[in-house]
Amino acid sequence: MKSLSYYFISLIELERLRQLVVQKIRENNKLDELLNQLDIKIALLVKNSITLDEVIAVANSKKQLRRLSQLNSQYGPYTLKALDKESRRRVESYQQMFYLLQTQPAYLARLFFVMNKTRVSEKIKKIIEGVVLTLFGYAQNAREEYLLLKLFQRSIMEELESVDSLQEFLRGNFMFMKLVVYYNR
Repeated sequence: MKSLSYYFISLIELERLRQLVVQKIRENNKLDELLNQLDIKIALLVKNSITLDEVIAVANSKKQLRRLSQLNSQYGPYTLKALDKESRRRVESYQQMFYLLQTQPAYLARLFFVMNKTRVSEKIKKIIEGVVLTLFGYAQNAREEYLLLKLFQRSIMEELESVDSLQEFLRGNFMFMKLVVYYNR
């Protein structure tokens, strides 16, 4: 009888300790999230993307930590604030790639030229058109509009280099022309 009561007391103690461990794990996770968020803010500060006041506000705000926890539970592990160092490095690489695609029109112009010559399906062309328009933000601000126009210019030059006459160019059904139509709308 004594051993049975001792067994139940041990189980109760074990459950209490388990709850304590779970609580400590949650606290550690919150602190880890805060640390990751501060790493992001420090990296942005170094890049002069945010002010020092914003970094200090994040460091001193427990409300921000609670909001981050709510965002993570609401949107899952794919929010920018929940990124670990490797994921942030990957995001920065994508940012650099998108910047390059925007500022160096030769890449996309060559893609359009190759797609036109290889007779890619309309479905794939529609996907590429959507990606390109999204990449340039549908030319909603002056910078993106300028970069999109530079892409059109480079695409025209790319196509003109491959045609024998101006008539052939005027009869052509080029991919960038569909983007020009979307742009004009």
